[in-house]
Amino acid sequence: MVREATAAASTTADGTAGPAITVDEIAQAFAGRIRRVPLTFGYRFGLLLVTLVTLLLPLLYLGVLALIAWGVLLHAQYNTWILEGGGLGWLRAIAYLSPVVGGAIAVFFMFKPLLARSTAEASDLELDERTHPLLFALVRGICQVVGAPMPKKVSVDCRVNASASLRRGFLSFFGHDLQLTIGLPLIVDLPLRHLTGILAHEMGHFAQGSGMRLTYLVRSINAWLFRVVYQRDRWDAKLDEWERLDSRLFIMIWTARAGIWLSRLILKGLLNAGHAVSTLMLRHMEYDADRYEARVIGSDQFSLTAFRIRVLGVAAGRAMATLAAAYSERRLTENFPALVVMTASRIPPEVVLEIEKSTGDGTKAGVFDTHPPDASRIESVRRENAPGIFHLSGAASALLPDLPELCAQATVLYYQREHGIDVREVSLISASALSAHDKSLQDSEAAASRYFGPLVSPARPLLIEPLLPPPPAQMEETLETVAECKMVLERLREETNRAAEKMLKAHETTLAARAAGAILAAGFRIDRQTMGDFPDETAARAAEKQARAERKAAEDSLAPARAALRERLTSTLSLLGRPEILAQMSEGGAAAQNVTALLGALAALANQATLISEMMEDMSTAAAVLSIDATGDEEVQRRFNHAFSLLQSLHLRLGKLLAPLGPVPYPFQHARGTVSLAVYLSDGMPPYENDLSAFSRTGHVLGGLYAFHRRVLGRIAETAEEIERVTGAITPRT
Repeated sequence: MVREATAAASTTADGTAGPAITVDEIAQAFAGRIRRVPLTFGYRFGLLLVTLVTLLLPLLYLGVLALIAWGVLLHAQYNTWILEGGGLGWLRAIAYLSPVVGGAIAVFFMFKPLLARSTAEASDLELDERTHPLLFALVRGICQVVGAPMPKKVSVDCRVNASASLRRGFLSFFGHDLQLTIGLPLIVDLPLRHLTGILAHEMGHFAQGSGMRLTYLVRSINAWLFRVVYQRDRWDAKLDEWERLDSRLFIMIWTARAGIWLSRLILKGLLNAGHAVSTLMLRHMEYDADRYEARVIGSDQFSLTAFRIRVLGVAAGRAMATLAAAYSERRLTENFPALVVMTASRIPPEVVLEIEKSTGDGTKAGVFDTHPPDASRIESVRRENAPGIFHLSGAASALLPDLPELCAQATVLYYQREHGIDVREVSLISASALSAHDKSLQDSEAAASRYFGPLVSPARPLLIEPLLPPPPAQMEETLETVAECKMVLERLREETNRAAEKMLKAHETTLAARAAGAILAAGFRIDRQTMGDFPDETAARAAEKQARAERKAAEDSLAPARAALRERLTSTLSLLGRPEILAQMSEGGAAAQNVTALLGALAALANQATLISEMMEDMSTAAAVLSIDATGDEEVQRRFNHAFSLLQSLHLRLGKLLAPLGPVPYPFQHARGTVSLAVYLSDGMPPYENDLSAFSRTGHVLGGLYAFHRRVLGRIAETAEEIERVTGAITPRT
């Protein structure tokens, strides 16, 4: 055990040094003792009962498997009479072989999950006590006061979480072979006292001993059953292919599908029942672990910690969205934990207030929730009224002097093992640079909303020339034109918003009626609450036609505002040809060149506006058809048949969309240098494996296209607004 007075400065994720802390200070902070949380007889009995119920589930699974196999054998042995007699030999053969072959396939599909193993490699980074004595001193001190064994492995990862687990799974089921995993965003962000409370919670799970082991067993069985019921693999895809090879195989494949569907339906019910029962005890264990946390750091600190974890959780989701946008240009941050914390600092105050309200609301736990609601946990800890024994102040980052390096290493593992990203194929930049880039994108989005409002989209482009307008001879006249256009737009603002709202509503009705017509044509019922009350396909088609007319009328009413917007933009951009304007621009002489590239990209997309609109409608309809709740193989096949033409259309139109964009340069910086717009939009697109893949491929491209279009509008709007500020064309001239 390392007991030297080792000291280290608090080091933030970006390398900034703070106050030092020593091993002795940490040890002395645990001078007091806490009362252990008792495990009552009722708790132990309940946990044992839950475990027994959960263990029955795989036995029932094996029973269903054996029953199907027995039925196949009985048929093969006693129904040979089907083959007897003359004539229609091939029909007799199919009638006899279909249950045999189909049943064997069904048994295989039920048996293969027994051999399935999780291939996901852990993304945690193991720490060494000699290198990180402060963190290990903290963990050891917590273990001593809560009465938990010291974990054999302490690791860190990029999650906003900490977890206690068996180090090697079932191999560690007996003994004290435990692992503690700490999310680096917690260490980067939290005060030392709050991190100590979180670790005390996890050590509380360690202290539960047999409870934690039985919980691991329950979770493992539930996870395995979930994979059995829901997970699909290449064999499921093969079954789809076999069905299309020869119509004579249809009966055999249908028989197999029927057996698979029935078995999975039974297991789904068992899974839901077992999970609902197990969560009762899991929630109880969380309450007990919370009491350990309160007794170590004090009841008053629990709600503060819970609230901050909520904030960091929201920030992690937003940071992932930032990564997704950056990855489209093959850039990622080298320090994901730091990005999470930076993102948390930029969450708007109104969102933070909503998080605070949700942390203390009175929401009740759902049947399948493994954790109680925060409000219930806070109230339970408040009743504990514990003063706490650990009051050492400072930042948790003081525990890891090499925090930036650890964050960088954990980030690379996170990309490689959880997202399958080869970091050699991307450009890694600092968290601050990526955060600044994200802030720039948000500023562009705000500028696009201010300048263009609801008047422009990829399906309703603003038709302007791909080149900059010639510079005006008289700048004053141009400024007056810009001012007049702004006055017109302001005067039409309320009318424009009303028309845009009508247009959006009519568009939603169009999509709903179109989807309803497709679903009714396929012979299924529709959800009338979400799609509308259409008695039959004819009524749905009529409603679609009427909605299209209403949408067209609303679009036409926007013509005056769109004309004023077009004139304002072209007049403003023409001033980029004046040297005295360029001299005052933030981008200087590059402003004109950058805007020209943006206009070229906009023009290329405008040429595809009709195709884009048609593809979006096909995507919406295909999504509705594919989401039909089909309960049998015949319904599944009928659902796919009616989606097939839409999927083929999407596949063909996707090629037509991308081909003209091949020569168009991508107008923003890209980690790979100069790329085309087609390459940018198709980068990372799922491969074409079957007809269904056309849906995901089209969604990938259209999603990127809409985001790209909005970004282009934002950059043009920012430039136009800067020109207006530079020229003083903010108020009308008299």
